[in-house]
Amino acid sequence: MVLSKTIAKIRKEKNLTVNDLIRDNMSKSSYNRFAAGKADIHSHYFIELLKRLHVTLTELEYIDRGYVPKDINIYLSRIKKFFNKRDANALKGIIKILESEYSKIHNTEYQHLIGLCEILIARLNHYKLDMNQNILYRYLINTSSWTRYEIILFNNSLFYIEPETLSILLSNALKHVHELDDLNPQVVEEFRLLSNAIISLLYQQEPTLALYYISKLEEFQVKEEHVYERILLLFFKGIRKKLEGYSEIEYNKEFNKLYFILDVLQMEEQKRIFKNAIAKL
Repeated sequence: MVLSKTIAKIRKEKNLTVNDLIRDNMSKSSYNRFAAGKADIHSHYFIELLKRLHVTLTELEYIDRGYVPKDINIYLSRIKKFFNKRDANALKGIIKILESEYSKIHNTEYQHLIGLCEILIARLNHYKLDMNQNILYRYLINTSSWTRYEIILFNNSLFYIEPETLSILLSNALKHVHELDDLNPQVVEEFRLLSNAIISLLYQQEPTLALYYISKLEEFQVKEEHVYERILLLFFKGIRKKLEGYSEIEYNKEFNKLYFILDVLQMEEQKRIFKNAIAKL
């Protein structure tokens, strides 16, 4: 019965009759009981209804929540904001909220977010965290099949994870991540994942590993519509030349191309981020 009324709402808004929607999928009486929230239907029938409405399950859930993001996305946004502000106390406050939420419904997403907060707090306070005791790390290291959920969590935590562990997790992720590209053709998940891993390795003073993954990145055939990926390639080409001992004039050619493109696209904040990263590296 979950989501049934939202399915009925979408049907009406798309000006479909009940017969248009169900056709030979199920009886009209079964659908009406389902739409009224009085009966469940088999998962096969449910999936067929989504297909005929041209709606994904993710979209259906989003509409059902009143076009409000999932809790995990709201919390991730807050966690990112407090981390960028270097506010460890605010992150500790989020942990308390997440612990309270978990005690009510035992959703493991809350535990994973707690693990992420612990990782980020340790990074802000410059102390070494026992990753084997961290629930997010244990989850990721034992997960052999990665979806966007795992990728999001990994991307948000990899800047603290030590190089050896990062390589293990990255290997696990890359086995499956390219399979997600068709779900969102505007984003090359494997490319973004490698990019974040390279930046993490550079900050952790691991140039050899970083160069290895940059070489993997440069093997990509990046399409014209993937503008941000092409921008990143320019950035990493300059970094590679710098690490390989090219002259300052040579590697700055790549960075100047990068700045020119960002100026044309009026991406001032991105230009500032890239400049800061280059200065630190």
